[in-house]
Amino acid sequence: MLLLYPPQSERKDCMSNAIRFLESMGSDARLAQLSPVAYAELVAQLDLDADARDALLQRDASQLSRRLGGRTKVLFALLPADDDQAGEQQPEQEPAKQDEPPADA
Repeated sequence: MLLLYPPQSERKDCMSNAIRFLESMGSDARLAQLSPVAYAELVAQLDLDADARDALLQRDASQLSRRLGGRTKVLFALLPADDDQAGEQQPEQEPAKQDEPPADA
């Protein structure tokens, strides 16, 4: 049986390591300015499989996402909140009629 991806547990460990690495790169400005050689040395120290390591070395987000089992598309939607609070119903107000004179006229 040919496996295209490693078992889920191996993928999960690889994903965690890659995410921690990317998180540290994003949180420390000095790491973002590493020379290519220093960056490659840092990536070589990570506990990753060869494909994930290559994706990081090439800075290929698509390849890394595929390797880690990521989604190709992510959708996001914002829906407006209801105006009523705690399920209380507000009585509907009748619109003012323009054609009728005031009742006390």
